[in-house]
Amino acid sequence: MDRWGRIEEGQAVLMLIDVQEGLIKAMDEQVGRNVIRNVQTLLSFANEMTIPVISTVQYPRGLGGIVGEIKDAFKTDPIEKNSFSCCRVEAFSEKLERLGKKQAVLSGIETHICVLQTCADLIERGYEVHVPADAVCSRRKLD
Repeated sequence: MDRWGRIEEGQAVLMLIDVQEGLIKAMDEQVGRNVIRNVQTLLSFANEMTIPVISTVQYPRGLGGIVGEIKDAFKTDPIEKNSFSCCRVEAFSEKLERLGKKQAVLSGIETHICVLQTCADLIERGYEVHVPADAVCSRRKLD
Protein backbone atom coordinates (compact mmCIF):
# COMPACT_ATOMS: atom_id res chain seq x y z
CA MET A 1 0.00 0.00 0.00
CA ASP A 2 1.17 3.47 -0.85
CA ARG A 3 1.74 5.34 2.40
CA TRP A 4 -0.49 8.18 1.19
CA GLY A 5 -3.39 5.92 0.28
CA ARG A 6 -3.05 6.44 -3.46
CA ILE A 7 -4.46 3.92 -5.84
CA GLU A 8 -1.61 1.92 -7.34
CA GLU A 9 -1.45 0.97 -11.01
CA GLY A 10 -2.74 -2.53 -11.60
CA GLN A 11 -3.99 -3.00 -8.02
CA ALA A 12 -7.53 -1.60 -8.08
CA VAL A 13 -10.98 -2.90 -8.82
CA LEU A 14 -14.06 -0.67 -9.18
CA MET A 15 -17.21 -1.97 -7.50
CA LEU A 16 -20.56 -0.64 -8.58
CA ILE A 17 -23.03 -1.57 -5.86
CA ASP A 18 -26.77 -1.64 -6.59
CA VAL A 19 -27.16 1.39 -8.87
CA GLN A 20 -30.62 0.19 -9.82
CA GLU A 21 -33.76 1.70 -11.27
CA GLY A 22 -35.88 1.05 -8.16
CA LEU A 23 -33.29 2.46 -5.77
CA ILE A 24 -32.37 5.56 -7.79
CA LYS A 25 -36.07 6.53 -7.89
CA ALA A 26 -36.10 6.61 -4.09
CA MET A 27 -33.23 9.14 -3.97
CA ASP A 28 -33.49 12.91 -4.15
CA GLU A 29 -33.70 13.59 -7.89
CA GLN A 30 -30.66 15.92 -8.05
CA VAL A 31 -28.57 13.62 -5.85
CA GLY A 32 -29.49 10.66 -8.05
CA ARG A 33 -28.51 12.52 -11.24
CA ASN A 34 -25.19 13.55 -9.71
CA VAL A 35 -24.39 10.02 -8.57
CA ILE A 36 -25.18 8.59 -12.01
CA ARG A 37 -22.98 11.23 -13.65
CA ASN A 38 -20.13 10.51 -11.23
CA VAL A 39 -20.48 6.76 -11.65
CA GLN A 40 -20.29 7.31 -15.42
CA THR A 41 -17.03 9.22 -14.86
CA LEU A 42 -15.64 6.38 -12.73
CA LEU A 43 -16.64 3.83 -15.36
CA SER A 44 -14.97 5.85 -18.12
CA PHE A 45 -11.83 6.16 -16.04
CA ALA A 46 -11.84 2.44 -15.22
CA ASN A 47 -12.22 1.62 -18.89
CA GLU A 48 -9.41 3.99 -19.88
CA MET A 49 -7.07 2.61 -17.20
CA THR A 50 -8.17 -1.04 -17.70
CA ILE A 51 -9.39 -1.28 -14.12
CA PRO A 52 -11.77 -4.24 -13.74
CA VAL A 53 -15.34 -3.50 -12.70
CA ILE A 54 -17.65 -5.69 -10.65
CA SER A 55 -21.32 -4.70 -10.49
CA THR A 56 -24.09 -5.98 -8.27
CA VAL A 57 -27.86 -5.75 -8.09
CA GLN A 58 -29.87 -6.24 -4.91
CA TYR A 59 -33.05 -8.27 -5.36
CA PRO A 60 -33.50 -7.33 -9.06
CA ARG A 61 -37.05 -8.75 -9.29
CA GLY A 62 -38.20 -6.06 -6.88
CA LEU A 63 -35.68 -3.26 -7.46
CA GLY A 64 -35.05 -3.62 -11.18
CA GLY A 65 -31.82 -3.71 -13.11
CA ILE A 66 -28.91 -1.30 -13.36
CA VAL A 67 -30.00 2.21 -14.37
CA GLY A 68 -30.26 2.67 -18.11
CA GLU A 69 -27.66 5.43 -18.34
CA ILE A 70 -24.86 3.07 -17.30
CA LYS A 71 -26.22 -0.40 -18.15
CA ASP A 72 -24.41 -0.59 -21.49
CA ALA A 73 -21.02 0.13 -19.92
CA PHE A 74 -20.74 -3.43 -18.63
CA LYS A 75 -19.25 -6.37 -20.46
CA THR A 76 -20.67 -8.88 -17.95
CA ASP A 77 -23.98 -9.22 -16.16
CA PRO A 78 -24.20 -7.86 -12.62
CA ILE A 79 -23.96 -10.28 -9.74
CA GLU A 80 -27.34 -10.78 -8.06
CA LYS A 81 -27.40 -10.58 -4.29
CA ASN A 82 -29.85 -10.80 -1.43
CA SER A 83 -27.46 -9.75 1.34
CA PHE A 84 -26.39 -6.23 2.16
CA SER A 85 -22.65 -6.89 1.88
CA CYS A 86 -21.41 -7.95 -1.53
CA CYS A 87 -18.77 -10.01 0.25
CA ARG A 88 -21.45 -12.33 1.61
CA VAL A 89 -22.23 -13.49 -1.94
CA GLU A 90 -20.12 -16.41 -3.12
CA ALA A 91 -20.07 -15.36 -6.80
CA PHE A 92 -18.83 -11.89 -5.84
CA SER A 93 -16.13 -13.17 -3.51
CA GLU A 94 -14.92 -15.68 -6.09
CA LYS A 95 -14.74 -13.06 -8.83
CA LEU A 96 -12.93 -10.62 -6.56
CA GLU A 97 -10.41 -13.25 -5.49
CA ARG A 98 -9.73 -14.25 -9.12
CA LEU A 99 -8.84 -10.65 -9.94
CA GLY A 100 -6.08 -10.66 -7.33
CA LYS A 101 -6.30 -6.93 -6.59
CA LYS A 102 -5.65 -5.34 -3.19
CA GLN A 103 -7.47 -2.03 -3.55
CA ALA A 104 -11.21 -1.46 -3.99
CA VAL A 105 -13.03 1.67 -5.14
CA LEU A 106 -16.68 1.50 -4.04
CA SER A 107 -19.56 3.37 -5.61
CA GLY A 108 -23.27 2.78 -5.37
CA ILE A 109 -26.54 3.14 -3.58
CA GLU A 110 -27.54 3.01 0.00
CA THR A 111 -24.26 4.19 1.42
CA HIS A 112 -25.26 3.36 4.98
CA ILE A 113 -26.20 -0.25 4.22
CA CYS A 114 -24.78 -2.08 1.21
CA VAL A 115 -21.79 0.16 0.57
CA LEU A 116 -20.86 0.38 4.26
CA GLN A 117 -21.20 -3.33 4.97
CA THR A 118 -19.22 -4.23 1.83
CA CYS A 119 -16.54 -1.74 2.87
CA ALA A 120 -16.30 -3.22 6.37
CA ASP A 121 -16.03 -6.77 5.04
CA LEU A 122 -13.36 -5.77 2.50
CA ILE A 123 -11.28 -4.04 5.18
CA GLU A 124 -11.62 -7.12 7.35
CA ARG A 125 -10.26 -9.16 4.42
CA GLY A 126 -7.23 -6.87 4.13
CA TYR A 127 -8.28 -4.65 1.22
CA GLU A 128 -7.53 -0.95 1.04
CA VAL A 129 -10.88 0.68 0.34
CA HIS A 130 -11.65 4.03 -1.33
CA VAL A 131 -15.17 5.51 -1.42
CA PRO A 132 -15.61 8.62 -3.59
CA ALA A 133 -18.19 10.60 -1.60
CA ASP A 134 -19.90 11.94 -4.72
CA ALA A 135 -20.39 8.46 -6.24
CA VAL A 136 -22.51 7.06 -3.40
CA CYS A 137 -25.89 8.06 -1.99
CA SER A 138 -28.72 7.14 0.35
CA ARG A 139 -32.32 8.18 0.74
CA ARG A 140 -31.49 10.41 3.69
CA LYS A 141 -28.80 13.09 3.51
CA LEU A 142 -27.38 12.11 6.91
CA ASP A 143 -26.67 8.59 5.66
